[in-house]
Amino acid sequence: MYIDKEYYALLRAEAFDADGNLVRRFAVTSFKKIGEAWIPRGMEASYVPPAQSLPSQIKSRLEVYEGNYDTQLPAEWFATERFRTSSNTDKIKP
Repeated sequence: MYIDKEYYALLRAEAFDADGNLVRRFAVTSFKKIGEAWIPRGMEASYVPPAQSLPSQIKSRLEVYEGNYDTQLPAEWFATERFRTSSNTDKIKP
């Protein structure tokens, strides 16, 4: 993990396989100021398919163009029972 010492912000995280090969990477590529808060503006996640190496990778990118930092979202939206995993998909009803 790479963390900015001044802001304690995650800049990049990497995952390696048992042989020490890079297999996943998440990186914050830019920040944006909304009100008085700095938030990640650009984020990139990449995955290196088995038996391949960098630069062969699959990437996803997210860009934040606008936002409202003071938005109050309902707490129930973030209740753990709303999130599904492969082990509990049959227990939760939509």
